[in-house]
Amino acid sequence: MNPKLIDRKTFDDERGSFSEAFRASDWNEKFVQDNISMSKFGVLRGLHHQTNNPQGKLVSVIFGTIQDVVVNLETREVNYFDLNMGDTLWVPPNYLHGFLSLSHSVVFYKCTNYYDEHSDLTVNAFDESLDINWGLKQTSIIRSAKDSTAKNFDEVFL
Repeated sequence: MNPKLIDRKTFDDERGSFSEAFRASDWNEKFVQDNISMSKFGVLRGLHHQTNNPQGKLVSVIFGTIQDVVVNLETREVNYFDLNMGDTLWVPPNYLHGFLSLSHSVVFYKCTNYYDEHSDLTVNAFDESLDINWGLKQTSIIRSAKDSTAKNFDEVFL
């Protein structure tokens, strides 16, 4: 299965809008963990993957706008998704995943496996061999120490 945007029905009226965020009957996967990420403008999280028990992720933007990037581990194909408040993206297991916050944002994601710190790995989001076109200049992007010191794809996947 490839990454894909999830089309949700939204019902709007004078009060605002309503939509279902998740319906278990729509999925064969079993989701076991929910995460919430709050990010300032310019924060880049990723590229992340778990070698043991890879996680499928159902990523929903609760507030704000993000540039989501998903990289196929076998082909190195880079998939770009511009997600706004209310958008949901399915990221299958065995893909690198990361996102850049293009505003203050709140991202909620359901995972198919628990976080495993011993198999967690990060690939350099600016690895030239992946040639990812992030929506901001590298000098204005904020990353964690772990993400900033990540190795390139070829160094991680030998």
